[in-house]
Amino acid sequence: MIEKSKLIYRNVMVRLVFMLIHAAGIEWIVLPRLADEVEQISIPRHWIFFDPETAKRHNANTAAIFHKVKAWIEHNRRHGKNQRRGVSWSYNSVRQWTMTEFSWLSERTVQRALHTLVIDGMLVSEAPGEGKALWYS
Repeated sequence: MIEKSKLIYRNVMVRLVFMLIHAAGIEWIVLPRLADEVEQISIPRHWIFFDPETAKRHNANTAAIFHKVKAWIEHNRRHGKNQRRGVSWSYNSVRQWTMTEFSWLSERTVQRALHTLVIDGMLVSEAPGEGKALWYS
């Protein structure tokens, strides 16, 4: 009887966590301890979030940009897209990043944040083509 009540409690808690994640609008999240039950949750992608440690080191805008770029790199890795030399990349021009992902920021702010992340070694960038798009990993 105790085992059954623990299982019911755990299932209720798992559902509650998923409801809170959904309410927060988090794009996707992997919960390793619950991986046997749910591998990935897909919910609205308009929400931006970031690691507080990155925000302390730089600022909230840079932390949000870092999180979003890393999320796109992970998405590309999972889907086998934008692979170069065995590494997953994400690319866009600063204008495209600003228009599609960071509309509340200026292009200059996005450009500075990406440059800061590269200088700090948190991202690697390359310009493989003729256009203005930089590739990040």
